[in-house]
Amino acid sequence: MDDLLTLGLTILSLVLTIIAIYLGILVIKKRKPLFFEETVKIIDPNAINPIMNPLNQSDPNLHITYINEPISSLSSTYITFWNAGNIKINEDDIPKRMPITVKVKDGIRIFRLTILKAKDENSFQVIPLLAPSTSSPLLGYNFSFEYLAKNEGIKFQIIHSGTSNEDIIFNGKTKEDGFFKDISKYKEKREKYFSILTILVSIFIVFFGIGVLVLATPILVSTNNNFLILLGIEVALFIVIVFGLTYLLAKATRHGLNYFFPQIPLDLK
Repeated sequence: MDDLLTLGLTILSLVLTIIAIYLGILVIKKRKPLFFEETVKIIDPNAINPIMNPLNQSDPNLHITYINEPISSLSSTYITFWNAGNIKINEDDIPKRMPITVKVKDGIRIFRLTILKAKDENSFQVIPLLAPSTSSPLLGYNFSFEYLAKNEGIKFQIIHSGTSNEDIIFNGKTKEDGFFKDISKYKEKREKYFSILTILVSIFIVFFGIGVLVLATPILVSTNNNFLILLGIEVALFIVIVFGLTYLLAKATRHGLNYFFPQIPLDLK
């Protein structure tokens, strides 16, 4: 009986430890300004030139324009920025001398910005940044908002003459929490670590369940002669423990990955 009690307390301690870790991640109070950037090529000069100019010679009959402007490349960059923390980011939290901006590198043209997703109550304002000369009339945009609660933000698209994320420069910071953190590189890492953790959790749960059956069988058999009833109880306990631990570990793993490798909120995807 003492062995059975010890086994029960061990299982309870493990479950409570997992719950404590999960709740500890949830209650951390902080602002967490993040952004994600992804560029899709619409017109790729490296793909067009070999086809149209196999001898690397200019073709006077080939003219590519966008909004009546000649171009050699065209891309669409999607940028999402949001507050992943559980404390609001208010307008006053953004330094007035360092507003949230998106700009392009020298020689790159911005043709259009389109807001794809944003909540009306956040009161986003997008202000164009005009250059003093007409050779590059649009340098970028400033963004302002009333507040960003947890998982609130904005997703927008920029059509430009660049070819990659490096041609678009996003800057933003809060007074207390520093610059918006770029999580664009986290996508592959998150998938890699999630796969590894899923395998490890699955192996742990299987061996843990088998261990419970192996330890519990002689204890229960020694206290009761009805083997079939005991077998049914063991199977039921095995199912409850395995599914319960799977649920708790899955939630803890997901929130743990979200903390270290955040992803875009569903409302902004």
